Amino acid sequence: MKRAICVGIALEKGLLRVATRIPKRQGEEIVFQTFASDSQGHAALAQALKRWEAPLRLAVAAAGAAAVTLAVGLADVPRREVILVSPAVASQPADLARFASRAP
Repeated sequence: MKRAICVGIALEKGLLRVATRIPKRQGEEIVFQTFASDSQGHAALAQALKRWEAPLRLAVAAAGAAAVTLAVGLADVPRREVILVSPAVASQPADLARFASRAP
């Protein structure tokens, strides 16, 4: 089975800030992206996530109803796990991606 791609998502000031940890043969690569936090941005993020063939683990900073709504919308895909994370635990996209990689 392929290793999971771990993604951290934080909603800040009308933006979805995203960090994706991509496992490599030696170590990993982290890719950062930004999307608008509106219906078009949510659709663009969902489309970007579809390109991965590996299982996905998404950690979303649960900083309000918008974050919970986003997490629920992204969860309805096979081989995808979504974790809501308290901003007191992790609030930056790269930290959220690391959290997703360590969560049981």
